[in-house]
Parts: sequence; C-alpha cells; structure tokens
Amino acid sequence: MSRFGVVTEPGTVRIERVLPGPIERVWAYLTEPEKRAKWLAGGPMELRVGGAVQLRFHHADLSAEKAVPERFKAMDRGHTMPGRVTRCQPPTLLSFTWGDGPAASEVTFELTPQGKDVLLVLTHRRLPDRKGMVSVASGWDTHVGILEDVLEGREPRPFWSTHARLEREYDQRLAPEQAVVVRLSRRFEASPERVFDAWLDPAMARKFLFATSTGQMVRAEIEPRVGGTFNFTDRRDGEDIEHIGTYLAIDRPRRLVFTFHTERGSTDLSRVTIEIAPAAAGCELTLTHEMDVKWAEFKDRTEGGWTMILDGLAKTLGQTGTA
Repeated sequence: MSRFGVVTEPGTVRIERVLPGPIERVWAYLTEPEKRAKWLAGGPMELRVGGAVQLRFHHADLSAEKAVPERFKAMDRGHTMPGRVTRCQPPTLLSFTWGDGPAASEVTFELTPQGKDVLLVLTHRRLPDRKGMVSVASGWDTHVGILEDVLEGREPRPFWSTHARLEREYDQRLAPEQAVVVRLSRRFEASPERVFDAWLDPAMARKFLFATSTGQMVRAEIEPRVGGTFNFTDRRDGEDIEHIGTYLAIDRPRRLVFTFHTERGSTDLSRVTIEIAPAAAGCELTLTHEMDVKWAEFKDRTEGGWTMILDGLAKTLGQTGTA
C-alpha cells in the first residue's frame, strides 16, 4: 500500500492507511467532535443523510507546532467548513460535502476491519483543478498522519511543516494541470489476478510491455513494490531504447499506477494507471496515460503504442483481447 495518496480519476484523490482498531474506535474519531478535534476539526455532525456538518478547524491544537505560515495567517484563529452528510452507515461508511452549494466537493471515509487493525480509505471527489488536488492531498495526508499518531499513542507530528513537505511532494507526483490523456479499455478472458500479475512478472512482461515485433528485449527488470522501479530496454536497429518508471500504487488485482519516461535522468514524468474490473468470463482493463500538454503531438503515437502493448498482453495470456 502506498503511503501517498493517488489520483483515481479526474478531480479525485484517494488515500489509504491501516490504523490500529477496533473499527468502533476509528469511527468515533471520525464522528465524535472531541475526538475528531485531535486530528482534523471539532464541531457537530448529524449522523444521518442530509444532516448538517460544521467542521471547526484550529490547526494550532493538532500538534506542538504553533506558528502559522504567512500564507495561512487567515486561519490563525481557526475557521469553519460547513457540509451535509450524504451517506452514513456506522461504523463502515461516512460521506459528506466539503462546503455547501452546487460547487461543493465530497469526502468519503470507508472502514474495513483487518484483524486487529482497520483499513481506512479516504476519497475526496469533485475537486475543481490541479491546485485544489495538491492542496487536498497534502492536507488529508497530514491530517491522517496525525490521526495515526493519536491512535498509536505517539506525539502528533508537526502539522504545518509536515503539510509543507507533503505539498511539495504532491506537486511533483500529481499530473500536470493541462495534461494530455490517452485512455484505452480492453476486455480479456483471463481473470483479473492473471491480467494484473502479467504487468509485474518480468518473464511475462518482457513479452509484451514496451516490446516491438522487430526489436529485441535485452533488459526487463521489475521491483514489484511501491517505490520500486522498472527498466525495459528494447534494442531497435542497434539502438537500445529504455523505458523507465517507478511504481506509485500496487493494489492487486484492481489497480496499478506508475510513472513512465524513456530517458534516464529525465524529469519529464508521465503517469500510467491500470485499472482492472471483473467482467463476465474475464475482466475489463482500463489504461489511462497522463502526460504534459507539451507532448500533445505524440498523443496518437502513444495511443497506438499502448494498443500494440495490449494486443501483446492478450497474445501473451494466450487469450483474445477485445476492444
């Protein structure tokens, strides 16, 4: 599981974290004002669909770090965020709007027991732009980190300096605001697990991933972990073409996210998301490649390249892939 939040679709950020249970305790820290104030914000919350939410933020109370950065001085004395509950299924599901009016975004908390621990999946949807996504991702990552500290009985990490560090990190991780997006879907007869595993198994991946019919795959290295890297080198007409990236999220068999570029040391990172959903007699794979707008002229070639790769995946699996 990645420690960083990820973008699952336009305007949507998701953060996953395993917290110490039991689930009723974590639910209390989401819904009871006094407990919620220890990591996010106090204020009342009516636990019913349509119920009012008043999140009363006072960041100086979250940690020993009291000095507010200059650009957030307006929050020095705290501020209030209104909202409305949209879903409530204690103790596993809570959604509410972040703000009011038609432009409000929505945050969802999903809790799932994992032995003595609890998996928290936090999803914030309907964010208006990249700037908002960077702000929300870094903010939630900081707040959830403090929740983790509180539940573990540790001294809470400093809020503002942690937020500033994560804001810089997310600014590098999230796709450019004006991104070129290539999206392809393909049906496979194989199971989601088999299709997913093919992307992380070097012996299988070298047969289709970045391979060309006239080239020779001379290198196929994979570190199948979040933060791990890959390198596929295809020799074409005597020239070695490297395909390099880092895994940002690995959620078998549903989702795989990685950065991608073709030049060692390049800072021009694009992001590829593979999503796999069960379907009748197999699964459906959706591939989304986001890259900087300056590469717009290569959109058609990129789409053609991924089409060839998905065709190769179908052949490697020994089954028919259909668009």
